[in-house]
Amino acid sequence: MSTPRYETRDARPAPLVLFIAGLALLTAVVALVASGLLRAFAPDDESERTHPMGTFRERPNEPLLQATSTTEVRALRAWEDDILGQHAWVDRTNGIVRIPLERAMMLVSEGGLPQLEVVAVEGER
Repeated sequence: MSTPRYETRDARPAPLVLFIAGLALLTAVVALVASGLLRAFAPDDESERTHPMGTFRERPNEPLLQATSTTEVRALRAWEDDILGQHAWVDRTNGIVRIPLERAMMLVSEGGLPQLEVVAVEGER
């Protein structure tokens, strides 16, 4: 007589039922603990409950768009061009100046970037 090529005995139901009951009990305990923590850390009055991104309207009447975006962008670009195109002191006491962008690119292309001096710190390898 040959042995069958499949499992001949059934799974015991007691360990399976205990596992499912333990899992259900653990889920209930975690839910109760989470509920208690939410109540413990909830604000006391309604005025403290604000949206993390600030105040907002439930249903805005109109989209909240920037009204003069092109004007503001043009002003920003003009200010940036003004700063990038002129000489100015950044920190007079330390001798730091700002030069026009084209001049800075020319100096870098002619002489390269300055090399930083590597200083060994005592105790490090």
